[in-house]
Amino acid sequence: MLRTTTGLGVALLLSAGVARAADVPASPADYASKLAGLKPGDTLKLAPGDYKSGMNLFNVHGAAGAAIVIEGPPSGAPARFLGVNGKNTIDIRDASFVTIRNLLLDGQNIDGVDAIKAGGQASNFAHHITIEGCTITGHDGGQTNQQIVGISTKIVAWDWVIRKNVFDGAGTGAYLGNSDGTRAFIGGLIENNLFKKTLGYNMQVKHQLHRQQADVPSVPTDKRVTIIRHNVFIKQNLPSPDGARPNLLADGFPASGPGSDDHYEIYGNFFFHNDGDALFQGNGRIHFHDNLLVDSKFPAVRLAAHQGKTVIDALVYDNTIYDTASGISFGSAPSGQKLVAGNAIFSPQPLSGVTGAIDNVTGTVADAMSHVVSPSKTLGQMDFFPKPGSKLKAAAVDLSSVKADVDFDRDFNGTQRDFTYRGAYQGEGTNPGWKPDATLKGTTGSGGTGGGGGGG
Repeated sequence: MLRTTTGLGVALLLSAGVARAADVPASPADYASKLAGLKPGDTLKLAPGDYKSGMNLFNVHGAAGAAIVIEGPPSGAPARFLGVNGKNTIDIRDASFVTIRNLLLDGQNIDGVDAIKAGGQASNFAHHITIEGCTITGHDGGQTNQQIVGISTKIVAWDWVIRKNVFDGAGTGAYLGNSDGTRAFIGGLIENNLFKKTLGYNMQVKHQLHRQQADVPSVPTDKRVTIIRHNVFIKQNLPSPDGARPNLLADGFPASGPGSDDHYEIYGNFFFHNDGDALFQGNGRIHFHDNLLVDSKFPAVRLAAHQGKTVIDALVYDNTIYDTASGISFGSAPSGQKLVAGNAIFSPQPLSGVTGAIDNVTGTVADAMSHVVSPSKTLGQMDFFPKPGSKLKAAAVDLSSVKADVDFDRDFNGTQRDFTYRGAYQGEGTNPGWKPDATLKGTTGSGGTGGGGGGG
């Protein structure tokens, strides 16, 4: 009898928990008032239409396992948020466990309007925020303002997930962290996004001076990893009013104290075209593998000091690089761990400033024809999968030193590796995976959630 009563009690508690969560329908006429009443676990389901007053997410808190979700229709006519003069379209401050999903954010080329911005003062924060399945467009002031941003964090932010979004026209796609190195972006997961038509960076993660515990006591102090995987970073030859920028810049972490042992894991990404700067630039602790980098008049991978941050760990393995001015370039020798192995590099200068590289295949741009199926700089036609019998297959590379990386043994397609192939792909012949193009890449990681959890 006791067992039956206990089971019933648990069932009633679970039922009560489910009852607290609700689907809340909303329209352009009433969404602001309904937003104010959301509780942990609730989903605000926005109808198709034009939303012209933006959205303030101030002091909005879901809970672990019960995020507050704000979502538009998954298909068909969108819930479209239009830019408004003098304010950001979605402002976030002192918020946690919130998911924003399936919205179209159209800045209408209005100057000075960010699409999604976590902003405020030193004491403000935003954590466990997920932004998923959104399209951001018209946020560049009509191709005149590089400072307008698709997703921006200017307050202390941790455990964000930015996933499956399309950035199609912005001054800068994503700008994570405050420009002066304060108000850090900590332990993020950025995956399966498409960045194109940005004036400056597709994405930048700012350097970090400290964790700002005095201002935000709840900021995490344990070791964190920021994961950037399976994204598409494309630059076009658009005007850059403030100067050319890399497709992706990842700057280093605090020199001492909490965060000083953090690192990046950047893998499975496609970097395409940059006439003005490197495809990727980074410093601090960089784990960079199984990426495909094509077409730049500058280095494909540049690891160099920036904003006072030096290169500490440089682990660059199993990448394919084609037709860039140089392949892998070190501005100075890393002060910590170094590994340059298993890469396939077809460039006039495959390695620059790199010593101790092992088990790489290097050659001229023309040499690529002997090794991969269809070397090209044309989206939708290029195919860098190894040809049968090419020299990209050889004795296995020893990568035991990086086995703690989340997906160290997964190639560009997410396929299990045996480490006998140089470059971003495991296998030869017909490529079974996503073909590089200006589309979302569907490949998923086998695990890992960045710093320890997302918003939804």
